[in-house]
Amino acid sequence: LRAIEISNTQLSEANVRRIAELPSLQMLELRGCRAADGEPLTPATLALIAAAPNLRVLRLPNSTISDAHAATLAPCRNLVELDLSDAA
Repeated sequence: LRAIEISNTQLSEANVRRIAELPSLQMLELRGCRAADGEPLTPATLALIAAAPNLRVLRLPNSTISDAHAATLAPCRNLVELDLSDAA
């Protein structure tokens, strides 16, 4: 499984962890997704995504992500594309 696209869904940290641990995952799009409690994705959740070993493309359009939250993605050294369009 190399690419996953999920739209307008509430995700728990456990679900994000399972997704991020997929060894062949290269592209992840979470369009308009929120945490399981309906709140924006947390820094802890974004850190799980950043730990994905082979992630090259990350798309988080229509997500509520602050600059501080976005900084959590800095460890994701393999990224060649980051989409935060329409992020609040």
